[in-house]
Amino acid sequence: MLLSRFAERLGKDWPVVGFDTFDGFPSPRSPLDMYSHPDCVFLDEAAARRYLAGRNVEIISGDIVKTASRLADRDIVLAFIDTDNYTSATAALDAVQNQIVPGGAIVFDHFTGVDRFLYTLGERVAAKRLLGDPRFFNLHGTGVFLRQSS
Repeated sequence: MLLSRFAERLGKDWPVVGFDTFDGFPSPRSPLDMYSHPDCVFLDEAAARRYLAGRNVEIISGDIVKTASRLADRDIVLAFIDTDNYTSATAALDAVQNQIVPGGAIVFDHFTGVDRFLYTLGERVAAKRLLGDPRFFNLHGTGVFLRQSS
């Protein structure tokens, strides 16, 4: 909702695409898939769809490892990645890294939260590859990676 309101306030018709399993965290597929917490699970997909009805928001239900490819061939202004775990964050990054338009950004929720969110290490490890991608500039001390002009 928040991102769609930002786009609206900017006078843009950018669609917002959200991914969620609506089934809790997937089983670990990597030793870096360490995070799972019942307070971070929302199971009521119908309620989410009702809440977002009428907004320029598309909800894609299911495991992002299997569904992230839905972003292929789409220009992306902002990707906010909050998957907590390595496998899911890697799948999201694989889908968006080459799709971010110059001036856009990839933002990781848990790139810098090392003291508070120890078990989200996998998301940080997945994101680190952007540090070596010359197209992206990391705002020091944040999870924000700005896509520079070519």
